[in-house]
Amino acid sequence: MQSFFRDFLETLLAAIVLFVVIQALLQNFQVVGPSMEPTVLGGELVLVNKAAYIQTNNNMVRALPMVNEEENGSIHLFKAPERGDIIVFHNEATDEYLIKRLIGLPQDTIAIKDGYTSINGEVIEEPYVENRSRDTMHPIKLNADQYFVMGDNRPFSRDSRATGPIKRRTIIGKSWLRFWPPSEFKLFNHLNPLADTQ
Repeated sequence: MQSFFRDFLETLLAAIVLFVVIQALLQNFQVVGPSMEPTVLGGELVLVNKAAYIQTNNNMVRALPMVNEEENGSIHLFKAPERGDIIVFHNEATDEYLIKRLIGLPQDTIAIKDGYTSINGEVIEEPYVENRSRDTMHPIKLNADQYFVMGDNRPFSRDSRATGPIKRRTIIGKSWLRFWPPSEFKLFNHLNPLADTQ
């Protein structure tokens, strides 16, 4: 009987530890609104990888093979946020969690003319944008801790064009897969809009 209780407690403890680890690394997120259509539809559920952009200041991890060190000296256990990533971030002004595509990285200069985006003076290809707006934005230069995000459904997305760049600390993680509805189960394709132009 004592052995049964010990086994039960060990199993329960292992389940609790596994649950805590999964909660720390992954998070469900429900998409609200049409701002990322056709990539993601309102009401769909996505799984966000919160571990994707883990940062550390521990110099001992520099020797690990998966470590990514940026020019500014910041260390990412896996990768830094990359252009084209579909991310979830916390909008501190409205206390909302939003899903958008990462377009501009720190130190980039972003401009928009008649709905076409340029990064550092180069107009980018954006195959994920089916519904383009006709807006124009004068060039802005991002600082070392700023990112520029936009929805794929440009006329129906309130994003960095209106609210300004987001800060690194607000990024929750990288959208990994859409799991609901089951008929739309799919891993996300994070397209770098500069990949075909460089």
